Amino acid sequence: MKGKQVSDIPEGWVRMSFYDTREDKSAGGPSNDYRRLLAASKKNPPEFGVQNIRGVYGTLVKKDEADAFLRRFAESEASRSKQPALRQADHATSELLKRMESVCELLGKLVEKLS
Repeated sequence: MKGKQVSDIPEGWVRMSFYDTREDKSAGGPSNDYRRLLAASKKNPPEFGVQNIRGVYGTLVKKDEADAFLRRFAESEASRSKQPALRQADHATSELLKRMESVCELLGKLVEKLS
């Protein structure tokens, strides 16, 4: 027998290639999630459970920990993408306040002249 069967993979663990969602894996680089997991698994210590079992082809990752890592990464990406919009809104708000102050100032002068 060349390699161990899928049943030989411990419960709660999956091959890291499980996260490679490309249709044709023979061409191109790894998909985004798979690429992120590969990079994070090489950190010392890794950000989630990683192991290689003799006879099982591929690197294994603790599925719930890898899923949590990918969720955290997606959430941080989402919050980063919102920040420029917030800064732009803050700038627009400050511009609006400046203009309203000048309008109020002009109205005050007009009321003085009319009195």
